[in-house]
Amino acid sequence: MKKKPRFSKKQIAYEYEIGYSQSAILFNFVFGVPLLFGSLVLAFWWRALALLFLSATGLFMVWRAVKMLRNQGPQLKIGYQGIWTVKSSHLPWTRVMAVIKQSTGFRGGVTEHLAIVNRFNPHFDIEQIWIDQLDVDIRSLRVYLKKCASGQT
Repeated sequence: MKKKPRFSKKQIAYEYEIGYSQSAILFNFVFGVPLLFGSLVLAFWWRALALLFLSATGLFMVWRAVKMLRNQGPQLKIGYQGIWTVKSSHLPWTRVMAVIKQSTGFRGGVTEHLAIVNRFNPHFDIEQIWIDQLDVDIRSLRVYLKKCASGQT
């Protein structure tokens, strides 16, 4: 009895595979754990329930770090045939565009994220990935996207 091949013959080769940043995981742990437990102790010691908001922030940071640790594989793959993410799987360049967008947050803080946009309806984002969580700098990501989306070799 012949075993079925595990992968199809027409596999897609990706040039760049990008995972979560280890420094982002470390940052969330180093600042999340003391914020979580320190604000809990102070909230019950001073009987100030407003400090529970800081505990929730610390809990969110720790949860985010654990989530990133559990998903250690590539989160984004970029190739000449298309782009791949964990949520959306493979999307060919004929259907999508990758756009780096900036968001202005509270008090004017600017964060950048990669938006995978439907080519036929550019107002519809298929997926958004925060760049500060990825193990790539913004300049390199722009070069990778420009090179692969335009089909340069």
